[in-house]
Amino acid sequence: MGAAIITLRKQLGMSPAELADRAGFAVERLEGIEAGEIEATWGELRHTAYGLNTDLPQLIQEGEMREP
Repeated sequence: MGAAIITLRKQLGMSPAELADRAGFAVERLEGIEAGEIEATWGELRHTAYGLNTDLPQLIQEGEMREP
């Protein structure tokens, strides 16, 4: 999921801090999710999708496409 978030965030030209602010949680938490060190809650994924101007199903689909 982290790779999908990074890809979508970069496509929008957003920094981790900007996305974290839009999603409503700490940048350190977002960076941990992006790095795969932290498993995001459903709420965090929903807020992240909102911050990325997409919906949760699209974010999940992007994440599944990038799974090893």
